[in-house]
Formats: sequence, C-alpha cells, structure tokens
Amino acid sequence: MILKVIVKTLFIFIFTIFLLGCDEDKEIDYSDFEGQFITEVSDQLNMPYEDYYVYYYGVYCGACITVKPEVLDAFFYAKNDIIYLVEVEDISSINSETNIKNTPAIIRVIAGEVEEAYIGVSEIRGMLDDID
Repeated sequence: MILKVIVKTLFIFIFTIFLLGCDEDKEIDYSDFEGQFITEVSDQLNMPYEDYYVYYYGVYCGACITVKPEVLDAFFYAKNDIIYLVEVEDISSINSETNIKNTPAIIRVIAGEVEEAYIGVSEIRGMLDDID
C-alpha cells in the first residue's frame, strides 16, 4: 500500500515537472535575442555579414506591439537568415542612409546597401514567410 502511494506521488511529481518544463506556449520577447541588438547607428549597414535583416521597433509603438508576436516568432525560428534588432527611441536611432522614418520596419541589407524595405504592419506581415 505504501509503495503504491509512493509510486503515485512520484508519477504526479514527474508529470508536474514535465508540464512546467514545456515552453511551447512561451511568448517570445526581445530579451530572447541577446547578442542581436545593434546599438550603434553606424553599425546598422556595417554588420559582419554580407546579407542580413534589421528590424526597427519602438517599445511603445502601437503598430510594433501589434506585429511583435509574428515578427519575433519568425525571427526566433529562422535557421538561415541573420537578423538584427534596433530599438528606436527617436529618429536619431536610425541610420539616415536607410531612409526609414517610421516603425515598425524591416530592411534587408546586402553588401552594406539597403536592398529591400518593409514599413508598417501589412508590409512586414507580407514578407515574414520569406524569413528562413
């Protein structure tokens, strides 16, 4: 009888640990991209890769908040594309050569030049399937 109680308790304990350990429903946040933030404006077009994306967002930007789960999910699971993030506090946070004036925005940089730009929720949503 005692053995049965011990086994049952052990099973419940292990099952609980398993459930608590599953992060399938964990919301991805900016903090999950440590090492991928660009803090120097001049680096936005000068990263050490030939081809990469830069995502510009504002913490208090309503449109950025709307598209955040979709963007971060696509970025988090990207296997081949290099992605950087820039937290925009004001226009001085954006390299003027990008011609980006609003957030949210994503640019694709190839060889130090902006090759593609996606500005606003609908344009960004339209390109997220291209992130690999």
